[in-house]
Amino acid sequence: MYEAIFGPAGRDIRQDTQRNKRHQRWHLPDALKGYNSYLNDRVDGLITDATNSPFTKTILPYVYMENPDQKIKWNVYSFDEGLASRVPYESAARVLTQTKTSHAGYAVRHGLAIKMEHNFLASAAGLQNFQRQLTQLVGSIQLTNNLDVHIALLQAPSYQKTIDEKYYDQTRTLHRAGKTFCDLFGIMQKIPNALDIIIEDARNHLTTWGSPPPTFLLCPSSLTAQLTMLPERTEYLTNGPEGPARLAKGPDLPSYRGLSIIHSQKFELEKGRVPRNILKRRVRIAEYYYVDEVHPTTVLSIYNQKTDSMENFTKKMLLQQSDIMQLPGIQTLIQNNSNVAKALNYAPMILLRPNIEHEMLGVIVGRGGTQELGATFWGQTELACYDDAQHGLWGMSFRSQTNVT
Repeated sequence: MYEAIFGPAGRDIRQDTQRNKRHQRWHLPDALKGYNSYLNDRVDGLITDATNSPFTKTILPYVYMENPDQKIKWNVYSFDEGLASRVPYESAARVLTQTKTSHAGYAVRHGLAIKMEHNFLASAAGLQNFQRQLTQLVGSIQLTNNLDVHIALLQAPSYQKTIDEKYYDQTRTLHRAGKTFCDLFGIMQKIPNALDIIIEDARNHLTTWGSPPPTFLLCPSSLTAQLTMLPERTEYLTNGPEGPARLAKGPDLPSYRGLSIIHSQKFELEKGRVPRNILKRRVRIAEYYYVDEVHPTTVLSIYNQKTDSMENFTKKMLLQQSDIMQLPGIQTLIQNNSNVAKALNYAPMILLRPNIEHEMLGVIVGRGGTQELGATFWGQTELACYDDAQHGLWGMSFRSQTNVT
């Protein structure tokens, strides 16, 4: 039984001279302590078998490193195309521009351990518990690598930013930022084929930069549910019998417009907090109304979301509830100076209502693979067995070094 779990090291266990006496073996045999290459290779195989994880198979595949302690360096070359310019006779032509950026990183050491009660091999429940703990160990390491893939994609250097800095105007104004946000706000709800437009726009960008077509689309699962579970796609009147069948089957969208659909995961980033999807964020939007110079007694009708009804306010009532009336000494100033009171009554106002919240979904379109996007480098794994006689436990500690680039 030792050999079935610990491999060839189980054959080197010496026979216990006290085996026929009424006592239990409380210690791990010396032949099984320390590094175990048999278990190490099998755990490595379970982790790098990326068939169950598209993040380390399609997006950033696993690549083994012989020496993960060394500094990982790579260069990115960009060759810019441009229109040929006219040149005078016998003069020098304009030189095409090219750039080179250097990057570097180190592998990060991760570690996890499992523990078993002494003599867990003596019962079927102990063997089953050990098997489940190994599955838990492999799943935890894969989950960590999946998170690293998400973080690497979100924090990757932006080539678009480089192009903007070299060729385009970088003046950031409130009007420009607001217009960009308004153009993208609620695009999936307002435009039926919004995702098609987003994908084709991304393809055009990549083609302009000289990249091959993208291969994957990373998005939260709620996006594909919205694409497949809309009433227009599930009702009998619009899709016949296939509509109700699609509704009963649930959302199933393995690919879309030639891209493999990969659903992003939720991660417990803070202990005690609900796991969240880092491609989804909560956004609060504010409405504002501009009230021009009107009489203080003019009635304004404003929608109240709490009561779901229209309520009437005068400009004087709104002014009494404004922030300016909360300033220290403002009431005394108004009472002693009639011009100030008149100016406030007839001055234009801006009503701000920060009461609209929605979830904004992030979508990443790219071309995965070691030659296009990057890789999940790993190496120098070590699984060691130890014996904790004080607490009556055996343990296995697994350490590995990874770098998601």
